[in-house]
Amino acid sequence: MKAKIIVLGGGISAVSFAFFLKTKSFLILEKNAELGGLLRTREIRGFKFDKGGHVLHLRNPIVVDLIVNHLMQNKLVKKERKAKVFLKGQLIDYPFQYNFNKLGDEVIVQDIRKTLPESIPEKYTYKSLEEWLLLNFGKGLYKWFFNPYLTKLLKTNLSEVDWRWGNMFIPVLSEGIRKILKKGGCMSGKVGYNPEFYYPLQGGIQHVIIAFLKNKKEIIQKSLTNCRVEAIDVEKRRVITNRGYIDYKFMVSTIPLKDFLEISTINDLLKDIAKNLRYVSLAIYNYGFKGDLKVDAHWIYVPEEKYTFHRIIFPSNICKNNAPKGSFSISVESSLKPGEFPKTNSWEILENLKNMGIISEDSEPIVIDRDLIEIAYVVFHRKYFKDLDIIRRELTDYDIWLLGRFGSWEYSFIEKNILDAMRLANVLKKYSINQN
Repeated sequence: MKAKIIVLGGGISAVSFAFFLKTKSFLILEKNAELGGLLRTREIRGFKFDKGGHVLHLRNPIVVDLIVNHLMQNKLVKKERKAKVFLKGQLIDYPFQYNFNKLGDEVIVQDIRKTLPESIPEKYTYKSLEEWLLLNFGKGLYKWFFNPYLTKLLKTNLSEVDWRWGNMFIPVLSEGIRKILKKGGCMSGKVGYNPEFYYPLQGGIQHVIIAFLKNKKEIIQKSLTNCRVEAIDVEKRRVITNRGYIDYKFMVSTIPLKDFLEISTINDLLKDIAKNLRYVSLAIYNYGFKGDLKVDAHWIYVPEEKYTFHRIIFPSNICKNNAPKGSFSISVESSLKPGEFPKTNSWEILENLKNMGIISEDSEPIVIDRDLIEIAYVVFHRKYFKDLDIIRRELTDYDIWLLGRFGSWEYSFIEKNILDAMRLANVLKKYSINQN
């Protein structure tokens, strides 16, 4: 079998890349029975649970027009983010660094206020995420929120994480905001990269993938599912799978970069770099309940060490159609080190939810479900950007492009995946392959 463009993996990046291609000379290889990657939804007794917490943070006008107006035809709900932080038995508005003065624990509040930085270094090269957080937010915020939460999320000492991870996602404090906070004030408004979001009105997040496939049926026709890539000969440009081998001219890989490097005949330098690539897994605990949910939030961040999980998501608050009428749903996420077995079970987490006041003492689930994402979040190790640059340069010599959250080995979101796919499809035109 031959294909001009071979695409490894069938998630949102691969599907949107195929959507933007003008040529029909491509082939997607997906190990699972259906396309979608992590954008999958399963339904249990009327409750819809996504594979991890997913919403559509759309800001780019091109992507907004594509998803909202064209693909989904306005069959979406749009909401302002309602996120909270649970600390010392209290729910505080997110971002915590803007709202810590609402916390009832005066000792913590004063500790944060008095350690807020007077000034922030300009044009400064930070040694780590730990240093970036300390110099931009102070010891109090680092101690009470950032360090416990991010250490729980990333399962890594923050002194070993590149500072640019934080700079990408964490809203900073301007001089004016710091003055307001020191005087006991708080800040509100649309802050951060995700102040608003869209979500499918029906069918869960998987409906985004379905919309792409409905609008370009060739994607399904040009896909091999249940097709596991076992080896890649980059010199011969041949992919060996459980369904035979496929020769190609150009390759786009959206499968986890670590896996790609391990199964390819690439040089020893990249093999060594692959050993440094870090990630965390994710255990997901899903619950469905009868009755009404008393918490008015879409998700809650949980920094305290006594709880093994770091985030609580309310799918039925994100979209009421994620649960049957008169019911509500909860998903709890807990990061794990690679190969680590979950330290708690569904019933223990249920008791935590009761003790936190998220659900009442007499609440009993009518649905309990568990899921696991083996590679969930990429961790930016100290040499992350240098290593990724070396990998990309080497692979480009073989006409191999990396794409997507795991193919590019990055911490990204759906809109970026779609934009990167569109840009790569345009780049490939220069190679005279994006033509019928």
